[in-house]
Amino acid sequence: MDQRYFKTALIIVVLLEIVSIFVMLHFYNDLTSDPSNYFSTSVVYRPEKINQPEKRPLVKKIMIENVPFTTQSPDAAWDPVAQELCEEASMIIVDHYWSKKPLNKNIALSELGQIKQFEVDNYGDYRDENAAQIAQRLRDYFGYSDVVVYYDFSLDFLKEKIAEGRPIIVPAAGRELHNSNFRPPGPLYHALVIVGHDGNNFITNDPGTRKGEGWKYEENIIFEAIHDFPGSKEAILQGRRAMVIVNE
Repeated sequence: MDQRYFKTALIIVVLLEIVSIFVMLHFYNDLTSDPSNYFSTSVVYRPEKINQPEKRPLVKKIMIENVPFTTQSPDAAWDPVAQELCEEASMIIVDHYWSKKPLNKNIALSELGQIKQFEVDNYGDYRDENAAQIAQRLRDYFGYSDVVVYYDFSLDFLKEKIAEGRPIIVPAAGRELHNSNFRPPGPLYHALVIVGHDGNNFITNDPGTRKGEGWKYEENIIFEAIHDFPGSKEAILQGRRAMVIVNE
């Protein structure tokens, strides 16, 4: 090929490349100047379009009706044995709620003795049951098949559960409840039944005092006091947050 023709062809090719680059840059500028032409793998969700389960608003006030009450010492003796029966009294309260059987001082005193003896015969002791053991006794002695223990829950979750309308047994660091009706200094370990919430307070049937029916604890006080029995009363503040619910 003639040298002149080769150089001319090469110049034409270079010029065409330059023109094509300018055309592409012009097209790119037009494309990027219009936001409607953007494409991205990042998705910005608008709240009203998020496809997720709707969060149920918390019920501010709930009172479970007709939950019976007994203290852990129906005869008001408050002897060393009675002082260990808060878990049993709480279970009796829950059982009589679901069974709708009558409950008075004589019935409660008799049933406390019976469950205490059952525990001694079957588990070797009746003192200081943790949440799992309370659930076990509700199954073994009272015959409930669906008993659930929840651990490490939030305050809102506790409110949601009481709003479902089932009494809740909670183990607690008794002295952290700051109940003025307890004999000073109060129990290291305690158990009681939550029966409602009034917007600021949890309403309880607390077997640790004769004034315990409908006793109100400020919600944060009782929530922070909830501790499962860790094996030693002195270590109660190390216990996990726990609650026991019978599903009927």
